[in-house]
Amino acid sequence: MTLTERFCSEYLEKIFYFSLKKTGNEYCADELASNISFEILKSLERGVKVENFKSWVWAVARNCYAKWATQYYYNDREFKVSSDEMLEYLPSDENMEEEYVLSEDVELLRQSLAFIRSDYRRILVKHYFENKSVSVIARELELPVGTVKTKLRNSRKQLKEGMYMARKFGKRSFAPEDITFVNSCSSFGDRGQPWSILEHLMYKNIFLELYENPETAEEMSLEMGIALPYMESELEFLVRETFLTKEGNKYRTAFPIVDKEKQKEDFELAEKYTDMAAPLIIRLADRFNEICEKHGMSYYGGGQSYEHAKWTIIPLMVDRLWDEVEKRAASDGEIHRSYTPRPYNGCWDIIGYEQVDLPHIDYVGLHTMGFEKESYSQYCGGQYKYQYKGILEKTPSHLTCDETKALHKVAFGDCGSCELKLLRSLESYGYITYSDNGYKPTVVTIDDDKLNECKNAFTAEEKSELHRLAEELIDLFTEYEEKDCAFSLREWICNKAITNGVLKYDETLPKYVGAYIYK
Repeated sequence: MTLTERFCSEYLEKIFYFSLKKTGNEYCADELASNISFEILKSLERGVKVENFKSWVWAVARNCYAKWATQYYYNDREFKVSSDEMLEYLPSDENMEEEYVLSEDVELLRQSLAFIRSDYRRILVKHYFENKSVSVIARELELPVGTVKTKLRNSRKQLKEGMYMARKFGKRSFAPEDITFVNSCSSFGDRGQPWSILEHLMYKNIFLELYENPETAEEMSLEMGIALPYMESELEFLVRETFLTKEGNKYRTAFPIVDKEKQKEDFELAEKYTDMAAPLIIRLADRFNEICEKHGMSYYGGGQSYEHAKWTIIPLMVDRLWDEVEKRAASDGEIHRSYTPRPYNGCWDIIGYEQVDLPHIDYVGLHTMGFEKESYSQYCGGQYKYQYKGILEKTPSHLTCDETKALHKVAFGDCGSCELKLLRSLESYGYITYSDNGYKPTVVTIDDDKLNECKNAFTAEEKSELHRLAEELIDLFTEYEEKDCAFSLREWICNKAITNGVLKYDETLPKYVGAYIYK
């Protein structure tokens, strides 16, 4: 058997589990294991001479991990060497009291040391591995001598117990669960937060474990089956990023997570209220448009057909009715809506949903425009993001404040002062189009003054019909809101409209679908 064959048959699986232990999640473990295997196979292909194959393989593995860890940690956070790395350069079985460590227990020592708290572990390593006296350690760590002695005694006790007692890891160490998130924000963090963090499976399991269940780093280490130094580092990172809170020595998830049973109950509720609300919303949207056309008016601009405009009008109508529900519920009649300021210029909130086997409902999100700068707040609009058929992938992510201002000027007849580069950006998004008459908006354009003109032209009977439909919907939404359901009716109603053919999809659907601007 060649060394290449031996490596593939004996070490590939071991390399993966080595990587999984080091990184703490499968995605990073795959990446690290691939790097290690590539380096080993490349060296073998070049004909490297190896005297002790096993030692050489693990030397390459540790070297690759050191490079990976440096790159991974220095990009985003403080790098902390784990207990395994400490023990790589410390004597493995010297200067340790025989009572606690025998030569055949070295591997147990390595495993157990990983599950001792960092302040205890630091003292133990300095005393037994670095041969430092209690007084020297006290001076280096700026601690009273008595404190060092107490922690040293406790660390010996913990180490002894850990070495001779099989550790029982929690269910999440071998049965990781998944969780999905819904994000509301006015701006993401400069490093892609929250989504750059929410995508990690290990973090998802941490959030699930700690939701309404505060635990220490030691408890989390055992539950997750991850070495304590690594777990401590990750938990503190998540606290800094505001995903966790720390109370004393215990950590807790800092955002709500809806469990499986609650989702099942709420799914039935959402179905029930959608069946009642969707026909009323569609009727209200169609009747309003019919009455406007009857009076020779248009309230959504002339940049697109009503069939395309409905992809914006229906969710926008749902949201405006929800706003009315919130206004009536507020004591002062005003909506106080804001997102939580976060590190690195983020302003966002999230809700987690535990994975549950329920029929899929395509999400309909909303990216707002014009809220990044207070002075630009009058230039407002939005882009509804339909998950259905991947429509959201065709639409731009976010408009800058300057792009929103330019779109507002084009929409309301004042584009002469717009920078050409902004107009070209909007044109590339499909939000405006150029002709001999200049730039014109293609998005739904709503002018509240013009909207009021339309309403004033309606007959008393027409106003009464529309008012009755709106009040019936507000009553339904209020009743639904009081049930504290986990699902927003926006996507449910939009999905029902798609299923019933009210919102018609084909491959020619324009990429500006769902976008609007208003004043």
